[in-house]
Amino acid sequence: MSTVLGDATLLWIFQALLGATFCWAELREHGWFTKQTGAYASVQRGPTSWSYLDFAFGIIAVNVLQIINSADDTVKFKVLMSTFDLGVMIRLFFFNGWSKNKIIGFVSQVRSGPEKDQEIARLEAELSRVEAERESARAALTKATEEFELERVERAKAESTARTLQAELTELRVESRKTLETVTAWVERASRAEARLEELAKGAGGQGDRS
Repeated sequence: MSTVLGDATLLWIFQALLGATFCWAELREHGWFTKQTGAYASVQRGPTSWSYLDFAFGIIAVNVLQIINSADDTVKFKVLMSTFDLGVMIRLFFFNGWSKNKIIGFVSQVRSGPEKDQEIARLEAELSRVEAERESARAALTKATEEFELERVERAKAESTARTLQAELTELRVESRKTLETVTAWVERASRAEARLEELAKGAGGQGDRS
């Protein structure tokens, strides 16, 4: 059992899987198992994509070489395995377009997971802040509306009072005018009566002198 699952067996299984992956990537790179449309596109990768490839290649290459070098002495051709694996990985990571796309997509998903969580948390906090500001603005608007309604009612009362006072003032002016006219008429009557009395008194005095 230990011979079947020994380092040599596991390493050759790994070499077979790596070789199969390399062959599959090359077939896909050359259009096998892909519907041909006649269109061709060239992708210019940016620094971020190349950093993803460098990051993934460094981790995988170091671990693969470490596993090969850590195998027991029964494993032969370690140098050949290491050279072959490095060559295959360089081809898959830096020269095969199909495998580069897959690697970049995988690394991007792995690295963007925490960033997405942070972004979601930031957006939720921003949403809470905006909701709080909206509620505060709504309360301020409600208060301002109530104050405006109160001021409108007070202004309506003041206008009503002003109209009432104006009507009373007009009425008082009319009454005052009438009173003034009445007093003037009475004064004129009194003056005429006084003049009449003086005439009568003079007439009575003249008759007494003649007698």
